[in-house]
Amino acid sequence: MAGYKETPRQKMIAMMYLVLTALLALNVSKEILDAFLVVNDSINTTNEKFERKIDETYIKFEQQYELNKEKVGDEWAEAQKARTYSNSLIKYVDSLKYQVIALTEGIPLDSAKVIKLVDIQKKDNYDTPTNFFVGNDTKDGIAEDLVDSINTYRVKLLNIVNERDRPIYDKRLGLKTD
Repeated sequence: MAGYKETPRQKMIAMMYLVLTALLALNVSKEILDAFLVVNDSINTTNEKFERKIDETYIKFEQQYELNKEKVGDEWAEAQKARTYSNSLIKYVDSLKYQVIALTEGIPLDSAKVIKLVDIQKKDNYDTPTNFFVGNDTKDGIAEDLVDSINTYRVKLLNIVNERDRPIYDKRLGLKTD
């Protein structure tokens, strides 16, 4: 899909999101959408496991940095930049998720941050999220801002990649190298 070989798990997750998007486009009943909560829970569990593994990697990396700051210093600084960029994008996407929940459910933003997806009552309200992302007559949606944020994140991470290794990454992503 993105110019690189995906694992079977990545293919399955992408397919599930594609099916979910198709179901949303068809205005399916909320009972069918409830079935995707199981998939969402599995993805959240996987994300938590990856987060723990990444944290462990950063702890080991920091230990190496403390042992030899001159040797590891540049890579440590780049890793910290990548972590900052990633955390920033995650915060932004989460804030959009909470805003959509708050608007759709008609609850305060603070309540939207703690509500479980199972407890959301207006899953079949397609107008509010569509207007939020795509827009309506009075205002434009924020979908373009989201796409811009993701593209900016991608460019920032590619700029971190060591120039020596850059052609390898460009080839994997299907980009033309100089």
